[in-house]
Amino acid sequence: MGTAIKRSRPIPGDGQPVTLFFDAATHDLVRIERVMPTSIEEVRYRDYRDVDGVRLPFLVETDDHDEDVETLRIARYDLHASLPSAAFHAPVAPHDWSMAAGPVTVPFDLRNGVLTIEAKLNGQGPYRFIFE
Repeated sequence: MGTAIKRSRPIPGDGQPVTLFFDAATHDLVRIERVMPTSIEEVRYRDYRDVDGVRLPFLVETDDHDEDVETLRIARYDLHASLPSAAFHAPVAPHDWSMAAGPVTVPFDLRNGVLTIEAKLNGQGPYRFIFE
């Protein structure tokens, strides 16, 4: 394996920046580092093999430097030539709420700048919720 070099530090939309390290000779992704609130999470990718023309890691190790290293050994990959575009659509939100028809009066409580209301979930409750 060649020397791993830092290639980029992308920041996903509304996400946390990550540092990606690639092998200079093979261009395989070998490591990802993510700065967490109390540590640095490191994910290492190893044992790359060719699967239907795609190089994929068969060993993934996650180390947050606080506990044991989590090791994932991959036995096989099942690649699909193509998936229907619907496979990438956001799921439709279920219609799982209801309100009475017409105007509704909702009693609320305001303490220390926090607005709370009472509501039922699945016919259970009432429970107190923070209203934002």
